[in-house]
Amino acid sequence: MKFHSIASFALLLMSLAACHKGHDSSEDRALTDSLLHQTADILFTDPRKADSLYADMQRQVTDSSAYYRLALYRATAAQRLGDTLALGKAGDRVLRWAAANDSDLAGQVWNHRAVGEVLYGRPDSAYACLAKAFDYMDGSRKTKSLLPVCINLADMAQKKGDIPKSAYYYHYTLLLADSLNVPNIYGAVYAGLAQTYLELGNFREVSRFLDLAERYIDQEPIQTRLFYYMTRGNCMYYERRYEEAHRSFDVSYELASGFKDDLQLLQVEANLTEVCLAENRLAEARTYVDRALGRLKKMAFVDPGVRFYVESLNEDLKMAEHPAMLETPAIEPANEAVKFCPPRYISLHYRRLAEHFANHGRWEKAYRYGRLAESYADSVRNRQMVSNVIEMEQRYERDTTYLSQRFLIADYQKKATQQRFTIVVGLLSVAIIALVFLFAFLWWRRRAETRFKQQREVVAHLRMGIVRNRLSPHYISNVLGTLVPKIRQYPELADTTDLLIDVLRGNLMASAQECVALEDEIALVRDYVQLHEYTHNPSPTVVWKIDESIDRSRPVPSMCLEIPVENALKHAFPQPSAEDTIEVCIGEEDGAIVISVADNGCGCGAAGVKRTGRDTGSGLRMLGAIIALMNEKNRQPASFELVNAAGGQSGTTVRFRFPKGYSLEAQSPPVLSE
Repeated sequence: MKFHSIASFALLLMSLAACHKGHDSSEDRALTDSLLHQTADILFTDPRKADSLYADMQRQVTDSSAYYRLALYRATAAQRLGDTLALGKAGDRVLRWAAANDSDLAGQVWNHRAVGEVLYGRPDSAYACLAKAFDYMDGSRKTKSLLPVCINLADMAQKKGDIPKSAYYYHYTLLLADSLNVPNIYGAVYAGLAQTYLELGNFREVSRFLDLAERYIDQEPIQTRLFYYMTRGNCMYYERRYEEAHRSFDVSYELASGFKDDLQLLQVEANLTEVCLAENRLAEARTYVDRALGRLKKMAFVDPGVRFYVESLNEDLKMAEHPAMLETPAIEPANEAVKFCPPRYISLHYRRLAEHFANHGRWEKAYRYGRLAESYADSVRNRQMVSNVIEMEQRYERDTTYLSQRFLIADYQKKATQQRFTIVVGLLSVAIIALVFLFAFLWWRRRAETRFKQQREVVAHLRMGIVRNRLSPHYISNVLGTLVPKIRQYPELADTTDLLIDVLRGNLMASAQECVALEDEIALVRDYVQLHEYTHNPSPTVVWKIDESIDRSRPVPSMCLEIPVENALKHAFPQPSAEDTIEVCIGEEDGAIVISVADNGCGCGAAGVKRTGRDTGSGLRMLGAIIALMNEKNRQPASFELVNAAGGQSGTTVRFRFPKGYSLEAQSPPVLSE
């Protein structure tokens, strides 16, 4: 019955913040969306606090889109605080950035401007702003921010009297809300559709949409609830259910009081004046209309149609209060008011005048105003008839579209079923192939383990061969035969005997293990070299170069250092001299342990093993077998090289490289008796 659209604009500005939620996954945008959603009511009830919250968030965000959105809402808060230029200045700054970077935000700028234009009484400018917002947002990639723009367009179309267009935008909003899964917009849309069908005089549809809106209204923000109760009150009024209409307007007045906004309160007070006039509660009507007139005087920008409506209520109330005023000229709508005020409201004004004059026997004026009321009522009826026809055509198109969509959905469901069957068959095939590969892997692993055991047996056999070589009676007899006479004459040579025992024990223990600590291997070789120097003169000079930063607790294959050093001492120097040298280097390369034993002796034979007639070559073969065995258990293999010096130089180099994380299977050494 009244200028309902202004309330919906207050609602829809904030539904923009709520609908945008979830649009972008970045942290800054998500935090901004959450803040705007939480301050949906505060922006209208306490704009100063809302501005403070937006400013705090602006200082925290680094995302440009989030920053400019907050700037836009800060401008709206400033406008609510009375700064009429804030939205224009901030909007221009935001729009310059958004036009090149974020079309969705650019559309929001125009939507905010449209709300401002309505508040300043410029509906044509508001409609143009909304059209630009729609152009920015209604692209191939539609977002939730388009929903409030469509509702605002529907509301403006209704205000201009284009009811079919209003119904179109509301139904388009429902379609978008279903597609984007935004149920929190349904309350506003159903309330708007109820108002639209109220303009068409289709009260059955009005009741249906009001009942649908009622399902969501308790969870809606304050702006949506205000619009809903205003629409319900209008419906009750036109059905002449004045008491129910009065109750709905009372709830609206309570909600509007929380806004502390003159325009919101003005429209509710005008509605209450209208229903009190219909109930002949003149004193109460006077209270409300005086409040509305007081607000009109304070407001700088008021829609001409709104001004005419409030002033006409005041004049009609005066005539009801003071019959003597029937002689005064009745208020007439100005051209601007006729343009923007719905014909139904002008018809109601003239009908009230006709009733007043008829009640007091002024038949000429009663007849004149009755004819004017009928002419506007005919205009309303004609517009309703045309609008109903257009709306029915649009409904047929929508029903046809929905039917086509159902066929498409059924087709998609059939294809989805086929795809599910294909996926199930594919998954079963993959599972079968995976099982085949699993069985093949288990078979290969078992075969590898069998091969590994066989190789370990070979290595154990080689180790025992080395032990037998080392402990040959000839070797022990030779050493002890040299040392025993000296021990008797020189007690201090007892250390040499202890050293021999240590070497023998170390060899036996090393041969029983797969790996030892690097420190233990170095100690064994040092003892062996020292023992060799006692029994051989001259003996080659052994030079040690060990990186001090190396971790000496890292495991290495047992005898990997002892065998190359022993081979060099025994076989590299057939004719010993003072220049004979063996260089032992231990260091790290990219986390790998590198061990090299180099001599300046006679070099290796063609087969890569020094041949003096006293060796079997089993030591180097064992080392090669051990490293090959261990490499099967590691992703990065170790390396073992034996090369002769090049470029006319003499000598041989044995080099090992064990990567970082190289795994060695170690066994606990056996405990040997003294």
